[in-house]
Amino acid sequence: MLCLPLYMIFMVFIQPVKLTAQALNKNKVVLDDKIFSYWSFDNDTTGYTIDIAGKKLDPIFGNYEYVTGITGKGIKLDGFRTFARRERMSTEGITDAFTIEAWIAPAAYPWSWSPVMDCSEHEIRGFFFGIDNLGHVGFKIAVGNGWYEAISENSISLREWTHLAAVYKANDKIIVYINGKET
Repeated sequence: MLCLPLYMIFMVFIQPVKLTAQALNKNKVVLDDKIFSYWSFDNDTTGYTIDIAGKKLDPIFGNYEYVTGITGKGIKLDGFRTFARRERMSTEGITDAFTIEAWIAPAAYPWSWSPVMDCSEHEIRGFFFGIDNLGHVGFKIAVGNGWYEAISENSISLREWTHLAAVYKANDKIIVYINGKET
């Protein structure tokens, strides 16, 4: 599966992006969260962002700059086609439940769906977490033979830091959160 963790085509400030897996027993979390990937942007090297949890260097393509974030550094993408890319991202160990979260501050909404994290393959496998042209937050995932989605009713604000999270619980539900509130 191809994973493009920061593939965004709109101008946005972005700060920590984290992918966490949980184990469930009858839809209750039974193990502590295991962080699979975490990009903080604090210790990046030129042309690469560091996945602290996965211990990988992911190349960044396009025009970007580091800025002050909520805590530490954030990354400002150019609004055209700046992204970080990982050819293959192992999803081994992510089975029952997982959460994706990020802080973003978009300067404008994208023209169409634009990912915060895209680990999907033609709506057949994987998942997509992103923003649409009206600022709605969406989480889409392939489960069994279907493609399911949860899309917020409310839009996120422009030029303001917003915490986004998406939660998948196997055989139960998918949820999108904006600033800690289920939408």
